[in-house]
Amino acid sequence: MAMDRFANKLVSRWLLEANNDTEELEYIQSLTSYLADKLYEDYEPCQFERFADRLDSWLANLDDEDDQKTLYLLLKQIFFVGRREFESLCRAAFHGPIMRWLLDSANIALDDPDISAKYKAAMEDTWFCPITDSMRINAFFKVTGIHGRELQPDWRSLRKFGDTVKIRDYIEKSGIKRIVLLEDFVGTGIQMGKAITFAAELGEKIEVLVCPLIICPEGVKKAIELKKKYNNISFAQVMSLPPSMFIRMAAGPTDLPHHAAVRELIRKTAPRLSQKIVPQTAHGFMDTGATVVLYSNCPDNSLPIIHETADTWRPLFPRIRRG
Repeated sequence: MAMDRFANKLVSRWLLEANNDTEELEYIQSLTSYLADKLYEDYEPCQFERFADRLDSWLANLDDEDDQKTLYLLLKQIFFVGRREFESLCRAAFHGPIMRWLLDSANIALDDPDISAKYKAAMEDTWFCPITDSMRINAFFKVTGIHGRELQPDWRSLRKFGDTVKIRDYIEKSGIKRIVLLEDFVGTGIQMGKAITFAAELGEKIEVLVCPLIICPEGVKKAIELKKKYNNISFAQVMSLPPSMFIRMAAGPTDLPHHAAVRELIRKTAPRLSQKIVPQTAHGFMDTGATVVLYSNCPDNSLPIIHETADTWRPLFPRIRRG
Protein backbone atom coordinates (compact mmCIF):
# COMPACT_ATOMS: atom_id res chain seq x y z
CA MET A 1 0.00 0.00 0.00
CA ALA A 2 1.27 3.44 -0.88
CA MET A 3 2.86 5.37 1.97
CA ASP A 4 0.72 8.45 1.32
CA ARG A 5 -2.53 6.62 2.05
CA PHE A 6 -4.79 7.86 4.82
CA ALA A 7 -4.36 4.68 6.88
CA ASN A 8 -0.56 4.82 6.69
CA LYS A 9 -0.51 8.50 7.65
CA LEU A 10 -2.56 7.73 10.73
CA VAL A 11 -0.37 4.81 11.77
CA SER A 12 2.81 6.82 11.19
CA ARG A 13 1.48 9.55 13.47
CA TRP A 14 0.47 7.04 16.14
CA LEU A 15 3.90 5.41 16.04
CA LEU A 16 5.58 8.76 16.65
CA GLU A 17 3.56 9.09 19.85
CA ALA A 18 5.52 6.11 21.24
CA ASN A 19 2.64 4.67 23.26
CA ASN A 20 2.45 1.17 24.68
CA ASP A 21 0.72 -0.09 21.53
CA THR A 22 3.65 0.71 19.18
CA GLU A 23 4.60 -2.94 18.65
CA GLU A 24 0.98 -3.91 18.10
CA LEU A 25 0.46 -1.16 15.51
CA GLU A 26 3.58 -2.15 13.61
CA TYR A 27 2.45 -5.77 13.61
CA ILE A 28 -1.02 -4.90 12.28
CA GLN A 29 0.41 -2.59 9.62
CA SER A 30 2.79 -5.28 8.39
CA LEU A 31 0.20 -8.05 8.56
CA THR A 32 -2.49 -6.01 6.80
CA SER A 33 -0.13 -4.99 4.01
CA TYR A 34 0.76 -8.65 3.44
CA LEU A 35 -2.81 -9.97 3.60
CA ALA A 36 -4.11 -7.20 1.33
CA ASP A 37 -2.27 -8.79 -1.59
CA LYS A 38 -2.44 -12.44 -0.52
CA LEU A 39 -6.06 -12.65 0.65
CA TYR A 40 -8.17 -9.53 0.87
CA GLU A 41 -8.05 -8.69 -2.85
CA ASP A 42 -9.82 -12.02 -3.42
CA TYR A 43 -13.00 -10.80 -1.69
CA GLU A 44 -15.61 -11.47 -4.37
CA PRO A 45 -18.15 -8.69 -3.60
CA CYS A 46 -15.39 -6.09 -4.15
CA GLN A 47 -13.13 -7.46 -6.84
CA PHE A 48 -13.00 -4.13 -8.66
CA GLU A 49 -12.26 -2.05 -5.56
CA ARG A 50 -8.87 -2.22 -3.89
CA PHE A 51 -8.71 -3.21 -0.24
CA ALA A 52 -6.39 -0.26 0.49
CA ASP A 53 -9.06 2.15 -0.75
CA ARG A 54 -11.71 0.47 1.40
CA LEU A 55 -9.44 0.61 4.43
CA ASP A 56 -8.92 4.35 3.98
CA SER A 57 -12.66 4.94 3.59
CA TRP A 58 -13.43 2.71 6.58
CA LEU A 59 -11.14 4.63 8.91
CA ALA A 60 -12.33 7.97 7.46
CA ASN A 61 -15.84 7.15 8.67
CA LEU A 62 -14.65 8.49 12.02
CA ASP A 63 -13.28 11.90 12.97
CA ASP A 64 -11.88 11.08 16.40
CA GLU A 65 -8.39 9.54 16.20
CA ASP A 66 -8.94 7.38 19.29
CA ASP A 67 -11.96 5.86 17.55
CA GLN A 68 -9.95 5.44 14.37
CA LYS A 69 -7.25 3.61 16.30
CA THR A 70 -9.84 1.33 17.92
CA LEU A 71 -11.17 0.47 14.46
CA TYR A 72 -7.65 -0.10 13.16
CA LEU A 73 -6.79 -2.41 16.07
CA LEU A 74 -9.87 -4.48 15.19
CA LEU A 75 -8.05 -5.53 11.99
CA LYS A 76 -5.93 -8.01 13.92
CA GLN A 77 -9.02 -9.96 14.96
CA ILE A 78 -10.61 -10.32 11.52
CA PHE A 79 -10.56 -13.99 10.52
CA PHE A 80 -10.51 -14.02 6.74
CA VAL A 81 -11.08 -17.32 4.95
CA GLY A 82 -9.69 -17.14 1.44
CA ARG A 83 -10.41 -19.38 -1.53
CA ARG A 84 -7.44 -21.65 -0.82
CA GLU A 85 -8.33 -21.86 2.86
CA PHE A 86 -11.89 -22.82 1.92
CA GLU A 87 -10.58 -25.55 -0.36
CA SER A 88 -8.29 -26.82 2.40
CA LEU A 89 -11.24 -26.99 4.78
CA CYS A 90 -13.19 -29.01 2.18
CA ARG A 91 -10.35 -31.50 1.87
CA ALA A 92 -9.97 -31.67 5.65
CA ALA A 93 -13.71 -32.36 6.00
CA PHE A 94 -13.68 -35.19 3.48
CA HIS A 95 -10.45 -36.90 4.52
CA GLY A 96 -11.22 -36.45 8.23
CA PRO A 97 -14.71 -36.58 9.79
CA ILE A 98 -16.60 -37.63 6.64
CA MET A 99 -14.30 -40.56 5.84
CA ARG A 100 -14.33 -41.75 9.48
CA TRP A 101 -18.12 -41.52 9.62
CA LEU A 102 -18.54 -43.42 6.35
CA LEU A 103 -16.31 -46.26 7.55
CA ASP A 104 -18.20 -46.43 10.84
CA SER A 105 -21.65 -46.12 9.23
CA ALA A 106 -20.91 -48.91 6.74
CA ASN A 107 -19.21 -51.07 9.42
CA ILE A 108 -15.95 -51.21 7.47
CA ALA A 109 -12.91 -52.27 9.50
CA LEU A 110 -9.56 -50.67 8.70
CA ASP A 111 -7.97 -54.12 8.37
CA ASP A 112 -10.70 -55.43 6.06
CA PRO A 113 -9.03 -56.87 2.93
CA ASP A 114 -11.95 -55.56 0.84
CA ILE A 115 -11.88 -52.07 2.37
CA SER A 116 -11.47 -50.29 -0.99
CA ALA A 117 -14.46 -51.96 -2.62
CA LYS A 118 -16.66 -51.56 0.45
CA TYR A 119 -15.68 -47.92 0.86
CA LYS A 120 -16.47 -47.24 -2.81
CA ALA A 121 -19.88 -48.85 -2.35
CA ALA A 122 -20.51 -46.72 0.76
CA MET A 123 -19.65 -43.59 -1.20
CA GLU A 124 -22.12 -44.56 -3.92
CA ASP A 125 -24.84 -44.97 -1.28
CA THR A 126 -24.20 -41.47 0.14
CA TRP A 127 -25.87 -38.22 -0.92
CA PHE A 128 -23.67 -35.14 -0.48
CA CYS A 129 -25.64 -31.87 -0.28
CA PRO A 130 -25.22 -28.32 1.05
CA ILE A 131 -27.34 -27.03 3.92
CA THR A 132 -27.73 -23.59 2.28
CA ASP A 133 -26.74 -22.12 -1.08
CA SER A 134 -23.82 -20.42 0.66
CA MET A 135 -21.91 -23.71 0.62
CA ARG A 136 -20.31 -24.18 -2.80
CA ILE A 137 -20.90 -27.88 -3.20
CA ASN A 138 -19.39 -28.09 -6.71
CA ALA A 139 -16.13 -26.65 -5.37
CA PHE A 140 -16.21 -29.33 -2.65
CA PHE A 141 -16.50 -32.07 -5.28
CA LYS A 142 -13.71 -30.59 -7.41
CA VAL A 143 -11.12 -30.26 -4.65
CA THR A 144 -11.88 -33.67 -3.10
CA GLY A 145 -12.13 -35.52 -6.39
CA ILE A 146 -15.39 -37.28 -5.53
CA HIS A 147 -18.38 -37.60 -7.83
CA GLY A 148 -21.65 -36.10 -6.65
CA ARG A 149 -25.10 -37.13 -7.73
CA GLU A 150 -26.94 -35.36 -10.52
CA LEU A 151 -29.13 -33.56 -7.95
CA GLN A 152 -27.46 -31.68 -5.08
CA PRO A 153 -30.13 -29.35 -3.66
CA ASP A 154 -29.48 -27.14 -0.67
CA TRP A 155 -31.67 -28.38 2.17
CA ARG A 156 -32.76 -24.93 3.29
CA SER A 157 -34.58 -24.55 -0.05
CA LEU A 158 -35.60 -28.21 -0.12
CA ARG A 159 -37.32 -27.80 3.24
CA LYS A 160 -39.30 -24.81 1.99
CA PHE A 161 -40.26 -25.99 -1.49
CA GLY A 162 -39.72 -29.74 -1.49
CA ASP A 163 -42.33 -32.47 -1.40
CA THR A 164 -41.55 -34.88 1.44
CA VAL A 165 -43.13 -37.84 -0.36
CA LYS A 166 -41.13 -37.18 -3.53
CA ILE A 167 -37.90 -36.74 -1.57
CA ARG A 168 -38.41 -40.04 0.25
CA ASP A 169 -39.23 -41.71 -3.05
CA TYR A 170 -36.05 -40.31 -4.65
CA ILE A 171 -33.95 -41.52 -1.73
CA GLU A 172 -35.43 -45.02 -1.92
CA LYS A 173 -35.20 -45.38 -5.71
CA SER A 174 -31.65 -43.99 -5.76
CA GLY A 175 -30.48 -46.45 -3.13
CA ILE A 176 -29.38 -43.68 -0.76
CA LYS A 177 -28.54 -44.98 2.71
CA ARG A 178 -26.96 -41.92 4.19
CA ILE A 179 -26.77 -38.15 3.69
CA VAL A 180 -23.86 -35.76 4.30
CA LEU A 181 -24.95 -32.15 4.81
CA LEU A 182 -22.16 -29.58 4.41
CA GLU A 183 -22.03 -25.88 5.25
CA ASP A 184 -19.21 -23.35 4.92
CA PHE A 185 -20.09 -21.28 8.02
CA VAL A 186 -22.55 -21.82 10.85
CA GLY A 187 -23.28 -18.96 13.26
CA THR A 188 -26.22 -19.42 15.60
CA GLY A 189 -27.29 -22.67 13.97
CA ILE A 190 -30.87 -21.51 13.32
CA GLN A 191 -30.81 -22.10 9.55
CA MET A 192 -28.85 -25.29 10.06
CA GLY A 193 -31.32 -26.52 12.67
CA LYS A 194 -34.37 -26.18 10.43
CA ALA A 195 -32.72 -28.00 7.53
CA ILE A 196 -31.36 -30.78 9.73
CA THR A 197 -34.71 -31.30 11.43
CA PHE A 198 -36.30 -31.70 8.00
CA ALA A 199 -33.66 -34.24 6.94
CA ALA A 200 -33.79 -36.17 10.21
CA GLU A 201 -37.56 -36.56 10.09
CA LEU A 202 -37.54 -38.13 6.63
CA GLY A 203 -36.93 -41.45 8.35
CA GLU A 204 -34.76 -42.95 11.06
CA LYS A 205 -33.23 -45.44 8.61
CA ILE A 206 -31.45 -42.61 6.80
CA GLU A 207 -28.26 -41.65 8.64
CA VAL A 208 -27.28 -37.99 8.39
CA LEU A 209 -23.86 -36.47 9.01
CA VAL A 210 -23.79 -32.70 9.51
CA CYS A 211 -20.37 -31.27 8.71
CA PRO A 212 -19.83 -27.49 8.98
CA LEU A 213 -16.44 -26.28 7.80
CA ILE A 214 -16.47 -23.44 10.37
CA ILE A 215 -18.83 -23.11 13.33
CA CYS A 216 -19.39 -20.60 16.13
CA PRO A 217 -19.98 -21.53 19.80
CA GLU A 218 -23.76 -20.98 19.57
CA GLY A 219 -23.87 -23.23 16.51
CA VAL A 220 -22.12 -25.98 18.46
CA LYS A 221 -24.77 -25.74 21.20
CA LYS A 222 -27.51 -26.07 18.59
CA ALA A 223 -25.80 -29.07 17.02
CA ILE A 224 -25.58 -30.82 20.40
CA GLU A 225 -29.31 -30.24 20.94
CA LEU A 226 -30.16 -31.74 17.55
CA LYS A 227 -27.89 -34.73 18.09
CA LYS A 228 -29.63 -35.48 21.40
CA LYS A 229 -33.06 -35.18 19.78
CA TYR A 230 -32.46 -37.36 16.70
CA ASN A 231 -30.75 -40.75 16.83
CA ASN A 232 -29.95 -40.70 13.11
CA ILE A 233 -28.00 -37.44 13.29
CA SER A 234 -24.21 -37.25 13.65
CA PHE A 235 -22.23 -34.04 13.86
CA ALA A 236 -18.57 -33.26 13.12
CA GLN A 237 -17.20 -29.80 12.43
CA VAL A 238 -13.83 -29.10 10.83
CA MET A 239 -13.07 -25.86 12.71
CA SER A 240 -14.76 -24.64 15.88
CA LEU A 241 -14.00 -20.98 16.65
CA PRO A 242 -13.07 -20.11 20.27
CA PRO A 243 -15.25 -17.69 22.32
CA SER A 244 -12.39 -15.18 22.49
CA MET A 245 -12.89 -14.45 18.78
CA PHE A 246 -16.33 -12.95 19.44
CA ILE A 247 -17.24 -9.44 20.60
CA ARG A 248 -20.78 -9.68 21.95
CA MET A 249 -22.96 -6.95 23.43
CA ALA A 250 -22.20 -7.92 27.04
CA ALA A 251 -18.66 -8.31 28.36
CA GLY A 252 -17.59 -11.87 29.08
CA PRO A 253 -14.76 -13.84 30.69
CA THR A 254 -13.14 -14.60 27.32
CA ASP A 255 -12.88 -10.94 26.25
CA LEU A 256 -9.55 -9.73 24.91
CA PRO A 257 -8.10 -6.39 26.15
CA HIS A 258 -9.32 -4.33 23.15
CA HIS A 259 -12.90 -5.69 23.20
CA ALA A 260 -14.20 -3.07 25.62
CA ALA A 261 -13.11 -0.21 23.33
CA VAL A 262 -14.62 -1.94 20.27
CA ARG A 263 -17.87 -2.53 22.17
CA GLU A 264 -18.08 1.18 23.03
CA LEU A 265 -17.31 2.17 19.43
CA ILE A 266 -20.08 -0.12 18.18
CA ARG A 267 -22.51 1.51 20.61
CA LYS A 268 -21.62 4.98 19.31
CA THR A 269 -21.63 4.15 15.61
CA ALA A 270 -24.63 1.78 15.42
CA PRO A 271 -27.15 4.57 14.58
CA ARG A 272 -25.02 5.56 11.58
CA LEU A 273 -24.86 2.10 10.06
CA SER A 274 -28.53 1.44 9.32
CA GLN A 275 -32.02 1.92 10.71
CA LYS A 276 -32.10 -1.86 11.02
CA ILE A 277 -29.13 -1.86 13.39
CA VAL A 278 -30.49 -1.94 16.93
CA PRO A 279 -28.73 -3.12 20.13
CA GLN A 280 -29.73 -6.74 19.40
CA THR A 281 -28.08 -6.70 15.95
CA ALA A 282 -25.25 -4.20 16.44
CA HIS A 283 -23.01 -7.19 17.19
CA GLY A 284 -24.27 -9.29 14.30
CA PHE A 285 -27.30 -11.54 13.88
CA MET A 286 -28.61 -12.70 17.25
CA ASP A 287 -25.69 -10.94 18.99
CA THR A 288 -23.17 -13.46 17.59
CA GLY A 289 -20.30 -10.95 17.64
CA ALA A 290 -18.21 -12.72 14.99
CA THR A 291 -15.30 -11.15 13.13
CA VAL A 292 -15.28 -13.72 10.31
CA VAL A 293 -15.10 -12.84 6.61
CA LEU A 294 -15.33 -15.48 3.87
CA TYR A 295 -13.86 -14.71 0.46
CA SER A 296 -17.34 -15.22 -1.02
CA ASN A 297 -19.16 -12.89 1.42
CA CYS A 298 -19.26 -11.62 4.98
CA PRO A 299 -21.70 -13.52 7.23
CA ASP A 300 -24.43 -11.46 8.92
CA ASN A 301 -23.23 -13.01 12.19
CA SER A 302 -20.17 -10.77 11.94
CA LEU A 303 -20.04 -7.24 13.33
CA PRO A 304 -22.00 -4.78 11.12
CA ILE A 305 -19.24 -2.25 11.72
CA ILE A 306 -17.18 -4.44 9.37
CA HIS A 307 -19.71 -5.16 6.62
CA GLU A 308 -22.71 -2.80 6.78
CA THR A 309 -23.21 -0.27 3.97
CA ALA A 310 -25.13 2.95 4.61
CA ASP A 311 -25.23 6.56 3.46
CA THR A 312 -23.20 7.44 6.53
CA TRP A 313 -20.97 4.35 6.71
CA ARG A 314 -18.52 2.79 4.25
CA PRO A 315 -17.68 -0.83 5.13
CA LEU A 316 -14.39 -2.67 4.97
CA PHE A 317 -15.90 -5.87 3.57
CA PRO A 318 -19.34 -5.00 2.12
CA ARG A 319 -21.84 -7.79 2.61
CA ILE A 320 -24.09 -8.94 -0.25
CA ARG A 321 -27.56 -9.57 1.18
CA ARG A 322 -29.90 -12.31 0.02
CA GLY A 323 -32.97 -10.09 -0.11
